[in-house]
Order: sequence, then C-alpha cells, then structure tokens
Amino acid sequence: MRSFIGFLLLALPLGQAAPSPSPSPLPDVLTEEISRFRRLMASASPQLRTEGIQGARLLRLQSFERDILPRLRDDVPSVRGEAAQALAVCGTSRAILPLATMLQESDWALKQRATQALRTLTGQTEMPADAGSWKTWWSETPPEASVQKLLAALSKNAPQAPPGAAQTIRALATQADEAGILAVLTGTKGLPGAQRKSLTEALDRVGSKASLPYFCQRASVGDRAAAWALGTRPGPDSEAALLKGLRRSHSLDFLLNLDRLHSTACAPFIPRLCRNFYSVIRAGFGEDIRYPPSPMRRVSANLIRRTGRGDELVDMTLRQMERELKPEEIPAGLKPLFADLRKILNPEFLREGYSGCDPMLGALHDVARDPAITPRLIALLSNECLLVRIYAALTLGRLQAREGVAPILAVIRKGYAFSDVTAMASAKHTADVRKVAGKRVRQSQTVRWLGYLCVALGHIGSEDARVALEEFARASNSPRDVRYGSVVALGVLGSRKSLPALESVARNDIIWMIRDVAGQTVENIRLGTP
Repeated sequence: MRSFIGFLLLALPLGQAAPSPSPSPLPDVLTEEISRFRRLMASASPQLRTEGIQGARLLRLQSFERDILPRLRDDVPSVRGEAAQALAVCGTSRAILPLATMLQESDWALKQRATQALRTLTGQTEMPADAGSWKTWWSETPPEASVQKLLAALSKNAPQAPPGAAQTIRALATQADEAGILAVLTGTKGLPGAQRKSLTEALDRVGSKASLPYFCQRASVGDRAAAWALGTRPGPDSEAALLKGLRRSHSLDFLLNLDRLHSTACAPFIPRLCRNFYSVIRAGFGEDIRYPPSPMRRVSANLIRRTGRGDELVDMTLRQMERELKPEEIPAGLKPLFADLRKILNPEFLREGYSGCDPMLGALHDVARDPAITPRLIALLSNECLLVRIYAALTLGRLQAREGVAPILAVIRKGYAFSDVTAMASAKHTADVRKVAGKRVRQSQTVRWLGYLCVALGHIGSEDARVALEEFARASNSPRDVRYGSVVALGVLGSRKSLPALESVARNDIIWMIRDVAGQTVENIRLGTP
C-alpha cells in the first residue's frame, strides 16, 4: 500500500522536484479544538463553560469525561444540565454514580437529563428517576457481567439484541473486554451499522495493539469510526490505512485524523483538498468573514502545507492573478481548478454562475504562510479585478503583515467611484444583465467590497489598524459595508479599547444588522471569548 501511495506522489507533482515537507511543525486542528473546549469548560463565564461542554458533546470523545464530570457540580443549573447531556455520549462507568447523585436535584429538567444519560450509558431504560434506586442497582450489578452478557447477545443475534446494547458496551467496557468486542466485530454477520460504530468506539477506548489490524482493515474501506481510532495510534500502518480510506470517503473524519498523525503524504489529494476552500462569492458563505475558518478548511490547509508544496501552490495562484502563469506550468491535476480561476479574474464582479470557480482564492488565503509574498500582495491591491484586491488584502491579514496597513487604508479611504446616498445606507445596488455563452448573467455595477479590506485590517491587528477601524465604524457617512466590516474587524481584534466605539455603533447606526453585530461584539469582548 505504501509503495502505491509513493507512486501517486511521483505521478502528481506540483513541480519538477519533490520538496521536503514543511519544516515548521503545524498543530493539528483536532488537538487545537480539544484544548480550546477544555479551556472553555474551565472558564469563569457560565456561557463559555456551556459552549465548551457543547463542543465536547459534538466531538463525542470520551477523553472529555474528566473535564465534564466537575461541571455536574457547577453553580449554574444550566451548565449542570449541559454536562449531564454531554456525559450521555462522553461518559463511562465513572459517570454513573455522579449522575445518580444528580437525581437528588429539585429541578425536574435536570433530573430528566441525568436520567436520560444514565439510561443511555447502562441500557436500563425502565429505571426510575430516583437516586437510591440507581445507586443500589449499580452496587449490585458488576459492569463486567453486563458487558459480557450484552456481547453474548450481540454475537448470537445482533438485530435482536437489547436496544442500546452496543452503546452500553461503549460506556462500560474495560480492557478485559477487548477480545470479546473484537470477536463480535469480526465474527458477527449482519451487524447493523450503528452497533458496529458503537463497538468500534468501545474498542478504540479499551483496545491494545491487537486491535490495530482491525482498525486498519476497516478504515481502509471507509469506516469513519475506525478512522478516529487510528488517529490516536500513530504509525505507518495507520497512515496508510487512512490514506486508502480517504480515497473511498473524502470525509472530514479521515482528514482530521490524517492531520492528527501529521501526515506528509497527501500530495495526491491536493486537487481534492483545494476544492474544500471557497471565496466570498460562494452562495451562502459570504457571512463567513465573521467567523474563524471552518475545520474542513483548516485541516485541508494543514495537509497541503505538510506535503511541502503549499508555497508552490500559493506562488502559482499569485502568478495567475498577476497574469504571468503559463498553462504548461500547471500540473495536470490542477488544470481544472486554474481554468475555473481564470473565469473569475475579470474586472467586473460576477455574482451568478461562478461560485464554483473560486477554490483557489480560498486556497491562497488559507495556505499562505510565507511573509516574503507581502510585496506581491500589496501590489495586487490595485489589480483591476475586485476579487484579486479582496483576497490580496485578506491574505495580508492572514499573514498579519503590518506593512499592508497603510496601503489597505489608502484603498478604503479612496472610496467608491459612485456616490448613491441611498445605496450607502442600505447597500442596495443596481445591476445590468448581459449575455455570456448565450445565457443571461446579472453583473453588479456598484458592488461594495471595501468591507472585506476592513476585515483584513482586523486580522493584521496593529494599533493603527484598530484606530482607523473605530473611525470607520462610527462614521455615519461611510458606506454600510465599511461600517459593517469595521465592526467585524474590531471583533477579530478583541480589544477592550474598542468598547466605547462599538457601544456607540450599537446605539446609533441606522442599519439594524450593524447595530446587532456591534452589540454581540461588545458582549464577546467583555466575556473574553477566545
């Protein structure tokens, strides 16, 4: 398998020589998110503790159990309820007695959440919401016996096994149950997918090296639960199985776990990874400027950079924007992506029919790390194509290039060529319709794009950028997109010095959406949201 992957690395080069992997270590996305959720759960703010618990529940990782258990005794009832709900998927046998104790709560809703979690973890769906009953049952029922009984039932007739049997095994299994779980997974015909998933997750928690061949075999055919198990078992066999599985299932599960292994072998997948990026013209994604990049984008950028070909990919994209890239210089696998890019590198800003042509714009922003490209990006701020200007600025923000502050401010202060007062307030714009390849296409004539440059200033994060953004946000004669982009950018900066300006915008701006986002930003800064 590894020789096959090596062949593909040679068959799909980005250049003539195979570069070495990125020398600077990149933290993997999942480890960053796990650390973030743990910090949130330990926060002094109940809102942030709730957010951390909800994040842990969505990841379904039982390693979060030790962080969630103390939250069952939280001072805030809503946090205790979230903790009980999260333990239904993150809990093990250690959570049973704390959850049973929670049944002494006077709040009916909290008791219901604790009861539901206990029933999910143990499979005892008829037990009442009574602390004494649960504690008595637990003291009289060895979990080892329960697991062995359920494994026997699954082995005999999986579809007829007690409801939730596999979930109970997932919660209560110990290392002594590894052989039994493996036997069911490998020897039971017709095992339903949900049961296989829960049993694989149980084996992930309690399994030893003896389980590795099973995980590799299942991951190589696209099993997502097995992919998560391999993410915690580094080694060439794990990486090879995940790469093979990625060809069957281009899912976030495989990408995240290849990232966890710090894989450097994803060069064959660069064209597919690039398609995980998108730009501000993608339908439904324009508002993503308010939020951090999605996990899919972050993990795709990591995997590309670890191949050692990230800088080369960025250079080709910049040369295409500079009209200097020759078609013969583009590797075969990337030709369709660059052909799409050429379609949108026009002076006008086309809104319809081109949203699938933008992956390389997003790739430039997310993959770029080398500050040496800063002068080229600054030069592109005056490009005739609006999208090039936007992504040159956003990439300067990504690089936190302070040299870009003055040029970006100059572009923003130059303003728009049109001066429609109503449009400035409402952001409405006129549009012409023209024919492209026989089809009617609406072309924006007064599109607003300077707000994206304001967001770029927020990511650069310098003091002069902050002062300018506060000025733009409060200026009632600024176009709406500049005011809105400045508020978003001040949220990225997160400085308490900006609170007076943001509070003023939240009270006085004539546009409801700007007032609302300014108010949210004030609250986030006061909370200290990371």
